[in-house]
Amino acid sequence: MIRGLYVLTDIKLQGVTSFVMNYYRCFDHKKINIDFAIHEPIDEQDIALVDEVLSNGSRIFEFPRLTSKAILGGEYKKAWETFFEKEHGYDFIHSHLPNAAMVYLKSAKKAGIRLRIQHSHNTSGGTNITKKTRNYVMKRSANKHATHYFACSKLAGKYLFGNRAVRDGDVIIIPNCININRFLFSLSTRQSTREALCLENSFVIGHVGRITPQKNQEFLIDIFSELYKIDDNAVLLLIGEGEDEVKTRQKAAKLGLESTVRFLGVRSDIPELMQAMDVFLFPSRFEGLGIVLIEAQAAGLPAIASDVVPQEVAVTDLISYMPLKEPAKAWAKAALALKGISRVDTSEMLLQGGYDIVSAAKELESLYLSLATG
Repeated sequence: MIRGLYVLTDIKLQGVTSFVMNYYRCFDHKKINIDFAIHEPIDEQDIALVDEVLSNGSRIFEFPRLTSKAILGGEYKKAWETFFEKEHGYDFIHSHLPNAAMVYLKSAKKAGIRLRIQHSHNTSGGTNITKKTRNYVMKRSANKHATHYFACSKLAGKYLFGNRAVRDGDVIIIPNCININRFLFSLSTRQSTREALCLENSFVIGHVGRITPQKNQEFLIDIFSELYKIDDNAVLLLIGEGEDEVKTRQKAAKLGLESTVRFLGVRSDIPELMQAMDVFLFPSRFEGLGIVLIEAQAAGLPAIASDVVPQEVAVTDLISYMPLKEPAKAWAKAALALKGISRVDTSEMLLQGGYDIVSAAKELESLYLSLATG
């Protein structure tokens, strides 16, 4: 057995953690034991996921929140040095949090961890210029302490590791795969889920993602406002939570949409909720790939994504692209044009596209074993 450490923001079933858990669940835990290092406190919503991880023999370690004070003041560095003094025997460390990897990958190197993986999940450092520049410098500085580069797409690889690294084959693309069978369209599931949510006669627009500037939910509210003016049977389901949630709720209230915009929080029943949707909207400002778009396609759900989303995600013709510069009204009309589209079985296309988690996880498992023992 080999031992690994995943470094993440949190243990919530959204964003990068969803990607990690998709793979983790398919690993042979008798061959690979993986612990988790997180930076946000565990709360009540996380308990089920925590229990699942612990039941597989994994452990979860909590580190200081990533504040400038913690990093510049040395608290964060000290936490990692203390950790590696107590915890020995890791064969690899896999960074899913590049912003701070310059600290912990360096500490891991000093601690003698031979395999150190830096993973790019995105194509930008954010919308705030100061933070964007700071994060970019920190991420690129961390690369010299990594032994291997992973990315979810070529664009994500180019962003973090540079064009040459991708061109020369130094970046390994790890696809954002899913359990396709969990998302396959079921009319009975659609009907029961819509009934449970009192959506039987509604035109349901859906979105899944952290409520952050990156995911652009404020613009999504503008789109839905325009759509609702045309079809007052429309309902918007927002699944996720994040730093912009209060602001987004306030905007919905200001536009008089409190009863038609539903904030569902972090959910474990995403496959069922996607069955209930009619159209999926994804107006991200930047995106490494967009795993939820793979999930939407598996559910046979038509989707409109911003034109910054990598084309690699469009495995089927269910995905269409819209420029972010287009006004909300144009997005709304495009969404309405998709109303009533019949759901289709896309499983074979996703399998051919390489998005089946079972086979992908076996490949990653073999890669870990090869790199860690080779």
